[in-house]
Amino acid sequence: MIEELKNKKLQVKFENGKEATVKFGTSALDALKSAKVDMSGLLAVKVNNALKSADVPLVDDCEVEKITLTDQDGHRVYVRTVKFLLHIALKRLYPNLDVEVCNTIDGIVYFICENMKFTQAMGEEILKEMRGIVARNSKIEKMVVGYEEAKYLFDSNGNPDALDGISVYMYPIVTIYKAEDTYGLTDGILAPTAGCTPDFEIKKFRRGFALMLPKCSDPTKINATIAESPLYEVFEKNGDFLRIIGVTNVPEINDKVITGKMPDIVRVAEADHENRMADLMNDIKTKGTKRLFMIAGPSSSGKTTFANKLCINLKLIGYNPIVISMDNYFK
Repeated sequence: MIEELKNKKLQVKFENGKEATVKFGTSALDALKSAKVDMSGLLAVKVNNALKSADVPLVDDCEVEKITLTDQDGHRVYVRTVKFLLHIALKRLYPNLDVEVCNTIDGIVYFICENMKFTQAMGEEILKEMRGIVARNSKIEKMVVGYEEAKYLFDSNGNPDALDGISVYMYPIVTIYKAEDTYGLTDGILAPTAGCTPDFEIKKFRRGFALMLPKCSDPTKINATIAESPLYEVFEKNGDFLRIIGVTNVPEINDKVITGKMPDIVRVAEADHENRMADLMNDIKTKGTKRLFMIAGPSSSGKTTFANKLCINLKLIGYNPIVISMDNYFK
């Protein structure tokens, strides 16, 4: 059966209307090359409309589409890959720096540094290291290994805590990535080489730094202006609160669950929520100009619960609010 598969021929169609016959197991990247598809800007591929790494082996007749920075999926791969390059640079230059991803706001990824004052000189040094990896066009290798092998690789790479977030589940296999001498975990696929991500910038910002990247709407330009978004302050304060209660990451949450301390965490979080609600009501009462409140958040994050609590509190200060829920408008 294995010999039969080795000799199996596949028919592959491409977005430019071309077709190619390739062997079973040929990578999508090699299939694109065989069809003389323009490879510039390649970050990933879609095989039968499913997003895959560019080096994914083809095992059946399929359609292959090139994904670049102008695609939403491609932009996410781009951002993820640059973050991986940042991880490599930080491991080499500042292995003891405690860096926390704040969030992405308007195409800029913000980071907060907790145990060291970040300077612009540090940013320039990190940027130089990252651009060196890009200049070498280092291969980014995807590896699917057993949990114990992954743990050994991270331990030997000076990153023994890398698997703490999943160790409680004891996954039999782990997907990791390697570039040059560094291993890392990501939440999705990466570009095939570092040279696929040439444009980025780093600037000091408040308690950390900002990683600026091109947008998929204009991949030739980096927004070099850092706007003072109120969202940043929200994320910053929330990070401070999480550090106070000791749940800044998944391993710490797991520890609280295992040791039976989650009820305390819930009570503290509810108390903090009530304090914030009181501050909000005071702000509304003082200014007296608010007429519309829009509540956003991911699924099951508590939007409806918060809207109902907000409604009750608004009644206490003399308003007659009406709740309009998007749940009633899904088709």
